[in-house]
Amino acid sequence: MFEILRTERFNIIASCILGIACMAVLKTPCKENCSLKKAPSNDEITKTTYQLGSKCYQFKMNELQCPKDGPVIGV
Repeated sequence: MFEILRTERFNIIASCILGIACMAVLKTPCKENCSLKKAPSNDEITKTTYQLGSKCYQFKMNELQCPKDGPVIGV
């Protein structure tokens, strides 16, 4: 019986099982609102009217060249 514990095949299988068990224990479960958040499409942004308070807004797309350094500042 103990001869099986000394084989290379047992060591590989035991290592895999131990690794999977560690991953299962250390993985943080999703607790609330676990959906993937993506930006809306360009069509949705330009065709939708947004209301903020008592005012309504529509957005227009404007292509900008991104600087290599520093923040992006819209015009």
